[in-house]
Amino acid sequence: MAFGEGDPVARAGARIMNRDFNWADLAAFIFCGLIAVPLCDAGFHSIVEDYRRLSGYVAVVAGLIIGSFGFSFHWIKLRVSQRVRNSLETKVLRWWPAAMLLAAAFFLGPEIYRRAVPAPAPTVIKLTATTTTPLPPENLSKETIVELLSETGQIADLVEKVGLPQADRWRTRLMTQNPEQACSGVDNSGLQNELVGVRNALSYANANLGNVLKQNRIDQGTLLKIFPNSDAGGFADATGGLNTYNQAIYDVGPHPSCSTLVTSYRVLLAFVNFDRALERFSIWLAGTQGNVNRYRDALRLQLRQKS
Repeated sequence: MAFGEGDPVARAGARIMNRDFNWADLAAFIFCGLIAVPLCDAGFHSIVEDYRRLSGYVAVVAGLIIGSFGFSFHWIKLRVSQRVRNSLETKVLRWWPAAMLLAAAFFLGPEIYRRAVPAPAPTVIKLTATTTTPLPPENLSKETIVELLSETGQIADLVEKVGLPQADRWRTRLMTQNPEQACSGVDNSGLQNELVGVRNALSYANANLGNVLKQNRIDQGTLLKIFPNSDAGGFADATGGLNTYNQAIYDVGPHPSCSTLVTSYRVLLAFVNFDRALERFSIWLAGTQGNVNRYRDALRLQLRQKS
């Protein structure tokens, strides 16, 4: 007697493997698989992105159950009586057209959607935050014009000599350092030093801007119109974004593990907000620079007319 010939388990296994894989098995495999894959994928993203975790776990479990049933249908039907088996195959074959339709939708749907729906037009960000050019009041005295030229000149210097260079430093030195590199042996100290350097420079500019506005409270209302949406807090907002990102980097330490970095989510979320803070700051700088230059040109014109 050959090895395993008398073993009932071996005989059952041989009998199962000798069965043909028919259309009902294929239909069950395709139909259940194409339901299970999207369920598991959606559930996985819900879990890892911390978005409706309970629903994510339910979707993954349901997907695994449905997928397992479709994968093992060929062997499940062989464990039941012939009558039940025939009934199962008959019912599954009724779903064969639905399985083919689902497969077609799964593989061809994205391409059909891409051709049917035009791509959205790219978003164009206007770097001027005000729709009208702020102009100084008419019939100003010569002394007032000189004072306003001095004050707006200080604002222009802060924007051009501090704001724009630091925004460029932010963009080229800070945004190019992916926070995930910290778990691959890159020391966070260099990144933090750059963050602190940019933050201190912008904090200095914010303090000086506040001093300029306080120097002449009479003209403060006029000067505020120079800034986009009359908001002089561009330097302060940028400093806050730098502080938040720096704190997130500090909290994970100089050499965090990849698991700590990914599961905490704080650094990755802070990096996204950090990028948005740079975008807001760049728009504010561009709007302020343009408004200040036009405002000063109008002041010079008035001064020339009075000469």
